[in-house]
Amino acid sequence: MQKLYRYQGLWFAIRAAMVLGVAWVLWGLWTGARLSWFGNVTMLQFFWLILMPVIVLVMYFSPMLWRNTCPLSTVSLWRFTLFGRRKLSRIGIRANELTGLHGKLYDLIRKRGLVISALLFWLIVPYRLALFNADSHSTFWLIVAVFAAAFVFGALFPVKSGWCTSICPIAAAEKAYGMNPAFQIENTRCHFFNREVGKVMSCSGCTFNCWDVVEPEHAYWQQSTEKIFHDTVNAAMRKLFVATLPGFMIVFFFLANKIWTLPTGLPGGKVSALYLAFALGMGVSAGIYAVIKRSAKKRLRRAEPDEKSFLVRYTVAKRRLDLFFVTFTLNTIVFFVTSAWTFLLLPRFFAIDPVSQGVLWSMLFFAFFFASLIGLRSGWNEKPGPGNYRPNWW
Repeated sequence: MQKLYRYQGLWFAIRAAMVLGVAWVLWGLWTGARLSWFGNVTMLQFFWLILMPVIVLVMYFSPMLWRNTCPLSTVSLWRFTLFGRRKLSRIGIRANELTGLHGKLYDLIRKRGLVISALLFWLIVPYRLALFNADSHSTFWLIVAVFAAAFVFGALFPVKSGWCTSICPIAAAEKAYGMNPAFQIENTRCHFFNREVGKVMSCSGCTFNCWDVVEPEHAYWQQSTEKIFHDTVNAAMRKLFVATLPGFMIVFFFLANKIWTLPTGLPGGKVSALYLAFALGMGVSAGIYAVIKRSAKKRLRRAEPDEKSFLVRYTVAKRRLDLFFVTFTLNTIVFFVTSAWTFLLLPRFFAIDPVSQGVLWSMLFFAFFFASLIGLRSGWNEKPGPGNYRPNWW
C-alpha cells in the first residue's frame, strides 16, 4: 500500500472496524437481538438512543473525525479507492472531467446536491416517529437503502462529489453541526500521488466548496463572502437548513417524548399531521431567523455608511446568528438525549434513586452546555480572512 498520509494504516483499520460495526448493527436489527452486555437493550434502541446521538456529538466537536471514518463515505469511495486514485495518479485532475449528460449531472449534483440532502433529512428524521423508532426491520431496510445509494452514486461521480459532499442525507446536517469545530483533524480520504508533479496531492477538485480541502470553517467563510460560492443553491440551502434547525429539533423531541401529541382527523392521517407539525416548527424557526437577520442588517446599515465595513460586520453578524442557532439546536438534542440515557438506560445497569438520576442528568447536560458556550465564545468575534479566525476552539 502506497503511503499517502500520516497514520494511514490506523485510519484504514478504523474504517474497516466501522464497516464491520454497520454489519453487526444490521444483523442485530434483522434478528431483533438484545445486547445482554448493555442493559439488555434491543439493537434498535442501541442504534437510535446511543449510536446516532454519539455520531451527532462527534460531528459537532470534530466533524473531520467523522468524515474520515464514516462508513457511508467508505462505501461510497469504493470506486475511487480501487480505480479512481490510480487514474488521478496517471493523468491528474483531468480524470474528474465529465462530458455530455454525465457532465451536466455532475455539475448539477456539485452545486445543488445539498438540496437533496436537506430534503432527505427532513423526510427521514420525522418518519422515525411514525415507523423507524419502533420497527427494527424497517430501520434495517432504511440503512441498506442508504448504503446502496452511497455505493451507486459514489461510483457515478468523482471521489466525494456523488455522495459525501452532495446528496448524503446527513451532509446538510454535517455542514451545520460542524461549522465551528472544537478539534481540527486533517482530511485523509482524498489523497493521491500525482505523477505529473511528482508529489502527493490532498485534493482533486472533485466538488464545489468542499470543507475537506482545508477545514470546515474555511468553507463556511468562502460560502459567506465569495460571490462564486455565495450565489449558489447550496449556499441558500445551508442558510435555510440552519434557520429551521431549532424548530425542527424541538418538534421532534416534543413529539418523541409525548410533550405534544399530533392532531387527529386531518386528511392523510397521522403522517400528514406529523409533517405538518414539523413544517410549522420549521416555519416559526425560519421566521425568527429572518427577523433577527433583517434587524441586524438595518442596524448595521445605519451604523456603517462605508460599504466595505458594513459587509464585514454584516457577515460577522450572520455568522453569530448561525452559531447561536446551531448551539441552541445541539443543546436541545443533548438535553433530551442525556435525559433518555439517565432515566431510561441507566436503571438497566444500576439501582439508582430518582434524585441521583436527576443530579447525574444535570451534570451531563451542563457539562455539554458549558462546553458549547466555550465554542460559541471562540467563534463569536471571528471574521473572514486569513488570520481572523481559528479553525478550532483551542
